[in-house]
Amino acid sequence: MAGVYVSYPFCAQKCTYCNFASGVFPRELEPRYLEALRNELRNTERAWTPDTVYLGGGTPSLIEPEALAAVLGEIPGDPWPEATMEAAPGGITPEKAAAWRRA
Repeated sequence: MAGVYVSYPFCAQKCTYCNFASGVFPRELEPRYLEALRNELRNTERAWTPDTVYLGGGTPSLIEPEALAAVLGEIPGDPWPEATMEAAPGGITPEKAAAWRRA
């Protein structure tokens, strides 16, 4: 199954067990990071269409739904058979889950 892994390195706190390139960064960096990410996704040539999209990193559940939709909009193949996102259990609400699904 061909897939795309999208890294979102921003965290509310850095967990001691985490080995990902992530951390507690100033939120002012996020728009620049997301624009660079969208540009990379937009300009990457693929010989295939992804069947799955995985958002990890850091804590991608911190992305605002509109920004998440903009990132996902750059990945071909929507709707994918599978899309997953790491989330901190304490940060999941029915409203957020519904917004993620719409994105």
